[in-house]
Amino acid sequence: VVNMLAPLVTKKEATAGNKIELTYDGNLNPSCSPARFILKLDGLVRDLSSCSVSGSVVSLSLSTTNPGNLISGGITVTLEYTTSVSSGQIKSTTGVSAAPFTGGVINTLVPKIHNATVQTGGTTVELRYHGAVEGSPFGVG
Repeated sequence: VVNMLAPLVTKKEATAGNKIELTYDGNLNPSCSPARFILKLDGLVRDLSSCSVSGSVVSLSLSTTNPGNLISGGITVTLEYTTSVSSGQIKSTTGVSAAPFTGGVINTLVPKIHNATVQTGGTTVELRYHGAVEGSPFGVG
């Protein structure tokens, strides 16, 4: 039996810096085009420089030539996938095109700083975050 259902996005995540990952519900053909996506950071359209596929994950990279393209805590990241461009469609391994999606907010995996304090002596800065910070030995932020 050949699966003829359109691939669906199950998870959207943005990480610190310039990476966005989309996880689909099945494996994909290994081609895509950044021109198919419209990315907005705090409502401003930003350039994507690359798009790659590995298994069921589509990885997008923002152009690093513009400092405004960096993903940081506290910003709203939205992404659309369009079928208006003729090449580079995301497809399942059986050749079924992924459906377009619009304007969904992406989970930003960047903790937002709650406050910063310079410690006595001025050689140490203590940062407190909202939420847990990956790598924290105590599992707290």
